[in-house]
Amino acid sequence: MAVIGIDIGSSNQVINSSNYDADAGDTLQLNVLGSNTLTVDGVDAVANMLVSVQAIGTPTFAVINGGSLSLNYGLANVSALTGVNYEIGDGSSITVDAATLAVGIVANNNITFTGNGGGAFVYDPAALSLATPTTFTVNSMAVGDSLWVEGRSNGTLSYNSDTQTATLNYNGNLSTGLEAVRFQIQNISQADYDAMVQQYGTSNIGAFVSPVCFLRGTMIQTTKGEVAVEDLVAGDVVIGKSGERTVKWVGFRKTFTKQIPADRRAEHMPIRIVRDAIAENVPSKDIVVSPGHHLYVEGKLVRAKDLVNGKTIYQETHHISYEYFHVELDQFDVISAHGIMSESWADGGNRDYFQNADVTALRPEDRQRRLADRPGFTVVRNKAEIQRLQATYAARAEVLEQDSATELKVACA
Repeated sequence: MAVIGIDIGSSNQVINSSNYDADAGDTLQLNVLGSNTLTVDGVDAVANMLVSVQAIGTPTFAVINGGSLSLNYGLANVSALTGVNYEIGDGSSITVDAATLAVGIVANNNITFTGNGGGAFVYDPAALSLATPTTFTVNSMAVGDSLWVEGRSNGTLSYNSDTQTATLNYNGNLSTGLEAVRFQIQNISQADYDAMVQQYGTSNIGAFVSPVCFLRGTMIQTTKGEVAVEDLVAGDVVIGKSGERTVKWVGFRKTFTKQIPADRRAEHMPIRIVRDAIAENVPSKDIVVSPGHHLYVEGKLVRAKDLVNGKTIYQETHHISYEYFHVELDQFDVISAHGIMSESWADGGNRDYFQNADVTALRPEDRQRRLADRPGFTVVRNKAEIQRLQATYAARAEVLEQDSATELKVACA
């Protein structure tokens, strides 16, 4: 067991398995708080604040690679700080124990989730209650990121559409010394907030795990460079297999999983194709599409669901909600999205699936379901061919897994 002195008043510090042994009961003692960063990398660390605070300092506590940090503020004079930043990576966590001192006297408490989900911030309130709540500004919450006030289940949820801020508020009580705590979650759309309400309601909230699904952001190659699919508009020019094609219409639909019968969700929930799943840099980064969406593979169009191998191509079932976009061109083609060729919208009489479609203003026959035409392309439906493709990319997944393990061994060596 060792007490390790840490000074983040003069320089950044990193705690990892080379200098910290959680099993041996090591503890960090924060000697000076300034405006530098303490990074906890992959270990479970405990830190006690016992001493001085630099005036107008703004320390940052960052936890990455599945690590955790438990901060005990004790009697440290944190009122001298301008603010405190908490940065939380994938599967990592920070617990703040306010002990006998209310952290609310710090002007700015900022929480930023830096990964793709699964991070956690836990606040253990002080015994002292202030007239104003302890407030945390929360940024970049992703699916599975969580906020939790220890011992509380009286959270309420509200929304300001003008600022796109969702507020998660845990009321306090001055007479009993129950500290009020508030999380202000930034950049939340109305649809995202609706998903939160569907999951939790607006009152009696305990631990809060983000149900917000960020499936936007698929990047489409255009003559102006890559553009997020939700930002495409009619008249934009994209790069198709046969050359430049003009965007005619972009459809979108937001779906809440609970609205779909459980036995039919596999027909709707997204398929993820991870980087390099098809070939090197194909796709160049993960891409998420609907199960029936066709990808251009080996010179043919194949539905995403027909490529699933459970490792590098798999269906995601954790989403509370998800939003699909589709791009109609002046002529059917496949277009580049994350380094893989992906079909444009093919008219199968399903335009009214999209919530922004005025089917009457487009074509009355759009209400009639029919086999979509994909002129110039071969569509794979043969069971034997589908099984061959699945086996091909399952075998590639095994190779990628072995290569990853080899790289890890080399890194560790």
